[in-house]
Amino acid sequence: MMARPREFEIDKAVEAAMNQFWERGYESTSLRHLMEATGLHKGSLYKAFDDKKSLFIAALKQYEAMGHQRAEQAFSAAPSAIEGLRQMLHSAVDNELCDGEHKKGCLIINTIVERPSLPPEIQKAIQGVCERFANRVASVMALGQSEGAIRTDRDPLVLAKQFLYGGLSSVEVAWKNDEDEETLDMLINQAIDGLRP
Repeated sequence: MMARPREFEIDKAVEAAMNQFWERGYESTSLRHLMEATGLHKGSLYKAFDDKKSLFIAALKQYEAMGHQRAEQAFSAAPSAIEGLRQMLHSAVDNELCDGEHKKGCLIINTIVERPSLPPEIQKAIQGVCERFANRVASVMALGQSEGAIRTDRDPLVLAKQFLYGGLSSVEVAWKNDEDEETLDMLINQAIDGLRP
């Protein structure tokens, strides 16, 4: 007998759904995919999450928390702000872009590519994730500016967006195109060098 929504672990169901959305994209993830991944029937799934949009937003929050944790680990382990940013890019390659044999990339970037066809609620949720992460990276940029390692002729938030949309995105594209480690290191170094005074 299938478990009722209150009896199963919500986090595990959200994680299973997140992996489906991450691998297939929002539009291509069907109710059948979600039912098979979570082990829930349609009624239980919708009783817990209302609809596919709500489940995706819950999955997005879990993904954001994972990314935040990895970024914070990179920032706290580094001897300086700029090295923390470098380690964040390396962490994305090592822990996020690849899952075993599957090159899933970044769920946020993958979803942005789908954005024109997505429901407004999801577009708004994605925008919120991007804004929060850009603001966190901007705070690291500001620290790097105070340390004298990052250029001061631009606002920290502008630098953060340049770094994320130019640096992180270029690394992901290269990774998905099966570029070698040397090329990935070159792109990471290029992103970091673009921040220096």
